[in-house]
Amino acid sequence: MRCAAASAAGRTPLSTASGCSPTAASPASPAPATVAEVYRKLLVPTDFSPSSEAALTHALRCREAGARTLVLLHVLDPRDVASLGLIGMEAYEDSLWKEMHEEARRRLEALAERCREMEVLVRLREGKPFAEIIRAALDEGVDAIVIGSHGESAAEEVLLGSTCEKVVRKAPMTVMVVKPEAVRERLLRFWKALGGS
Repeated sequence: MRCAAASAAGRTPLSTASGCSPTAASPASPAPATVAEVYRKLLVPTDFSPSSEAALTHALRCREAGARTLVLLHVLDPRDVASLGLIGMEAYEDSLWKEMHEEARRRLEALAERCREMEVLVRLREGKPFAEIIRAALDEGVDAIVIGSHGESAAEEVLLGSTCEKVVRKAPMTVMVVKPEAVRERLLRFWKALGGS
């Protein structure tokens, strides 16, 4: 896909956006990047929800466009354990945290087994989800993040959608937001009811 803007006289093509090439390329101009060249390595953050499943399915489809490597990431948030209020139960808290690590690792490995047609890297991190997603993307040198939008209910949109929103706003690389099928169908019904096309 090529994009260009004309000068005030309407004659001189100018490159206007990153990733877009001028309509009339000079001999010195580099060849336009293909999708395969741009998105070869993808990060897929997962919380094992239907929304994350939709994101993984979309990322696997990107193989047809040249994607070769998937980085599967799960972020464990220490605040989830702290919110339980286990005062004076440090030993139990440590045990619970270890179990959460082991369970997350098992589930990540199970997801990786389904992605054998691509190179898969499994990563488990601790911290605030949106920040660790971006840090992982930078550390792994990915070309894009493929993330589920969540929002299958109003509560999930508030509690989980904020992570997606922060990643979109703060990540320096491309972010592909994937809506689960149930959400897509609900939104389609909404717009059709309003007379939208």
